[in-house]
Amino acid sequence: LKPIWRRALQPKHRKRRFGERRTELVSVLSCRSCMAAVCATSPSGAVVEQREQQITFLIPAGVRPGSQKLSVSAGDEKLLLPVPLGATPGDKVVLSRTVPAATSEASTSSPNSVRSTASGSSVGPWRCVIVREKAPVPDVETQDVKEHIAKLPQPRSALPGGADEACEKLFAAARDVGCLVSRKVARGCAPPLNVPGLLAMESIEQGEELMCVPERFHIAAPTVAQFAPALRDMVVGLQDVPASRHGEVSLSVFVAQLLQERDSQESGQSACEACAANGVAPEVLAVWRAYADSLLLEDFAYHPYRHAAADPAGFRAEFSPSPEADFMADMVIDTCAVHRAVQSACDGGGEAGSPVTLDMFLRGRLSVLSRVFQTNHDSTLVPVVDFLNHASDFCPNVSWGWNGERKAMIVTAERRIEAGEELLCSYGGRSNVLLYRTYGFTTPACHEPAWSYIVRPTEVVPIYETYLPEDERMLHVVLESKEIDPTLCKVMNAVATAGHEAADFLRLVLARCRWSYEHSPALQPALAALAAARADDPGSYAWWSRLPEEHAHLADEDATRIRISEFLCLTAHIEALDLAVGLASEEQCLPASRALHPLFRQALEVLRNGRNFSVRFVPETDAR
Repeated sequence: LKPIWRRALQPKHRKRRFGERRTELVSVLSCRSCMAAVCATSPSGAVVEQREQQITFLIPAGVRPGSQKLSVSAGDEKLLLPVPLGATPGDKVVLSRTVPAATSEASTSSPNSVRSTASGSSVGPWRCVIVREKAPVPDVETQDVKEHIAKLPQPRSALPGGADEACEKLFAAARDVGCLVSRKVARGCAPPLNVPGLLAMESIEQGEELMCVPERFHIAAPTVAQFAPALRDMVVGLQDVPASRHGEVSLSVFVAQLLQERDSQESGQSACEACAANGVAPEVLAVWRAYADSLLLEDFAYHPYRHAAADPAGFRAEFSPSPEADFMADMVIDTCAVHRAVQSACDGGGEAGSPVTLDMFLRGRLSVLSRVFQTNHDSTLVPVVDFLNHASDFCPNVSWGWNGERKAMIVTAERRIEAGEELLCSYGGRSNVLLYRTYGFTTPACHEPAWSYIVRPTEVVPIYETYLPEDERMLHVVLESKEIDPTLCKVMNAVATAGHEAADFLRLVLARCRWSYEHSPALQPALAALAAARADDPGSYAWWSRLPEEHAHLADEDATRIRISEFLCLTAHIEALDLAVGLASEEQCLPASRALHPLFRQALEVLRNGRNFSVRFVPETDAR
């Protein structure tokens, strides 16, 4: 897929000479000034009306605390304010002083004109305060989280042969009802991943079809709506679940009911019984039951939701300053909240099915999150096929795809596969940030196809309050190194519509978010390695290749891979912005994010012309 624009405008910008020395005086682009009436007592005892003069502004991007001064306009008066130590880009600064009412109406352009008045009162000194709101830390240390997520209970009905036996029974059940599951394939482990997956038991030829699972065996949101309509209606009726999540939640509950039915065999309306009553064929139910047996043996021990629940403080410290730790905590809290809502609606059983426990709901939700495919429906569980692991080097030896004519999911060998090799597919060109969020693993940085960063509103409160209308201040903005995400498109349009410069807004957000990475002690070895690589080649991001021996282990750590991915994403956006406004050359920018460069230039030009922009994606062959 390649992003293109509805309009393609070519703006012209003045370019700054590279190597030109920048002044140590930084002008604040915009300030807000206001007056508030107060009363004070003069030395003679008379009550004198005074006013509080207040100026607010944000610390600009690119400043160096302690070594630069800010030029601030107070009417016609110019103030020089040293950048306070500890200040970060986007911090809110409040300057205030008392001004006698008699002179507050007059010009305060000259310091001498406001020093004193006939009443003996005088203009007070300027006071400077930095206002920084501390982002709340999500609280996941509840009893439910500890007992059902951090310590995910083991299923009671595990097969004696464990996961291998469950997998073989699923394969047999699928073959018995007409699905193609090659007998050359079996469950097992092999390098380089050494985690359970699918292995070739004998050689497989290029182009050989290995699996074919027809649509009727798939499980997706439309499956729930068709065969468990009462469950779907129950989810739609939940006030705390927005319409955009009805499909995800109903699918998670449905899978959780299947799992709980297979595990407990308790009385009550089971998911399979409800589906049978609504027309699901017995052979389909047989595959679903075998599939549930195999899912029950997945403990998701690797998943970050469980890590965040088991040791919230340690998890946050390991990933700091990345916002991903807070995201994982939010998801744990959300899982508990959605479960409570579903549990309340299902209380007493009924047509919607029996209530599910929190641990089963977590299993259902993580199964949906980490095992779905794109077929003719979004987010589809495909039994058997979802045992394939991801090729960490993005060189898969099998491919999967939806075949519209056969109405089935097909898996085909991309090359000859030798006996003992693992069958590996691609989960898509995701960054390590998104891979970890979804699946709980990362790939080596040298194979990472893109970089990501997700801006949390709590991290940029003063910037959002300054540039965005109130109804847009809770927007999470997704930054991708190879495209402009719709959330970034939305927020840039909102800033421009509010009368502000989108480039100024974006520069502040990027600088504020990157600041904490630049000053993180834990990241200094990796950042120094990145700087060394770019010093030799500005287009290089091979930080792993320049790590000294004592820090070589950092290249294998999920937390470091994710944080450097985020840092590179922020850097790529800053460079794309610099290029768009003429402050950088193409040679100085990371080539891995080159697709962003024309997009930023065109988007900013459209916004400057008083129009909004949108993004659409078209296949490469259709791009003009």
